[in-house]
Amino acid sequence: MIEALGSNALTWPSVRPAEVSVWHGHVAFAHWLVEALRPRLVVELGTHNGVSYFSFCNAIERLGLDARAVAVDTWEGDHQAGLYDESVYERVRRFNGQFSDFSTLKRNYFDDVVESFEDGSIDLLHIDGLHTYEAVRHDYETWRAKLSPRAIVLFHDTRAFIEGYGVHTFWDELMREGKGFNFHHSAGLGVLLHGTDVPAGVEALCSVPDQSAEATRIRQSFELFSRIAQTLGQEAVVQALAHPGENIALHCRASQSSYYSTNAETPQGAVNGIRTGHFGFHTDNEARPWWRLDLGGRRTFDEIRIFNRLDPDCAVRSRTIEISISDDGLIWDTVYSHDGSVFGGIDGHPLSFVRGGMEARYILLRLREANFFHLDEVEVYRH
Repeated sequence: MIEALGSNALTWPSVRPAEVSVWHGHVAFAHWLVEALRPRLVVELGTHNGVSYFSFCNAIERLGLDARAVAVDTWEGDHQAGLYDESVYERVRRFNGQFSDFSTLKRNYFDDVVESFEDGSIDLLHIDGLHTYEAVRHDYETWRAKLSPRAIVLFHDTRAFIEGYGVHTFWDELMREGKGFNFHHSAGLGVLLHGTDVPAGVEALCSVPDQSAEATRIRQSFELFSRIAQTLGQEAVVQALAHPGENIALHCRASQSSYYSTNAETPQGAVNGIRTGHFGFHTDNEARPWWRLDLGGRRTFDEIRIFNRLDPDCAVRSRTIEISISDDGLIWDTVYSHDGSVFGGIDGHPLSFVRGGMEARYILLRLREANFFHLDEVEVYRH
């Protein structure tokens, strides 16, 4: 079994390296498992900030699989994980944009969507919701009919020996008659061999004796590769910020909805390549003010990076910004609406909208409310 660790999937960087999650320790295994299993449908129950879910999506995309992925969560939290605000879902929703061809977010309770899946359709199920014994058993039994003959079920927190957590107890019950592999690091991850027609590599993993030296080597290897995946992901983020590639917006033509009476700046001030923390353009106070960029022709790009003013009393004015793109300047597709939070700029916290392979000639930035509209700099990158 240890020979299978030569897989190229183990060298893939994490795509969510900056998120806080104990699941980082299993990212390399998620990549390996998708490569080995080649699932047609992946379902995750309990997604939070998406470290696990987007690892599955990353592998699906890299491998070019004809597969679907579905994340089910209320994105409200619970009494064990804590409650969290709307920004968690918004970050996940925005990040999911790059996988939207095959990935769907279902914002609901698990039981309310189970019947939307066909019996025998799910090849990979990850259960990471409420961690009481009763809850995890209920989730497994409720979704069991939806599992395919090739199915693998993952249970997170099999090594979380905390009051109120019962995943480890349910896992022990499953292992009395079933077959699986249990990772001990990062709160534990149980890999249950549910189906009878799983690929040989996955079956071999689940056949390794739990207390054997080989099991220890496998655990240590996957933990190490997962640490490397997070490090590589972090380095990729730093590299992209430091050297994002060609800014195709630089010195392009721009226009704006109005001019502030004392403002000597023109719309071009936001694409002059100079970040100051002040403003490059400034509209009057009006309903839904806008700034428009003409790239000079239909271009392909992956990121729109927006630098706000640093003055907090002024920066708040951009909190309702939305981004639209167009080929002709007449028909617009709104690709992003900001969540109302205040973003920064040269302080290291610009608004970055990333979606691979966007194509358009025009980019429109607009507020959803009446206000002054002003930004420091707007950059557009093809990574």
